[in-house]
Amino acid sequence: MAADEAQIVYADTSGLYALLDAADGRHDEASTIVRSLLSDGAVLVTSNYVVTELTALVQSRLGLDVALRVHRALLPALEVVFVDRGLHEWRNYRHHPTHPPGLSPMPTGRYPCA
Repeated sequence: MAADEAQIVYADTSGLYALLDAADGRHDEASTIVRSLLSDGAVLVTSNYVVTELTALVQSRLGLDVALRVHRALLPALEVVFVDRGLHEWRNYRHHPTHPPGLSPMPTGRYPCA
């Protein structure tokens, strides 16, 4: 990676939830990793699917107030890739057993692997 390129890290539901819930067994680890990544200038990327799943999980386990705080405080720190129909179908096709290795029919955008 070139010195001027930011590291791109995909933030999944389990990692984000661990970051938010101090009672989670991996909370300290998640906090340390995220602090380190951000201090190194990494870009944390997630998808609208993860945002939806995280919101439901936080609301059910930690309450509506915490879920609303997540939207106000955490989500602005993430780059959210919106999975539209084309990206959704491309991801599903790409991982299908009949998909030829190395063929990526829709490698568009900044995060084609999201």
